[in-house]
Amino acid sequence: MELRSLLESGFAPLACECLLGEASLSVRVYDPESGRVDLMVTGIALNLLHRREGALRLLEELREELESNTLKVERASGAR
Repeated sequence: MELRSLLESGFAPLACECLLGEASLSVRVYDPESGRVDLMVTGIALNLLHRREGALRLLEELREELESNTLKVERASGAR
């Protein structure tokens, strides 16, 4: 599926695993060396992703969420 390959290659150097259900998608973005999970999103409606534009929009939203999570962790680490 094009959606899966787009998402799984869109987070390099991190790894991405996509699990397809009947009507939803789960995405896990993780560090392949340590196994640390940086982002886990479940219940993404597949009906929004039939077109490439929807998949690209999802990829951008997930990247923004990942960046936001990373910034929160960096700020918390620096505050100690």
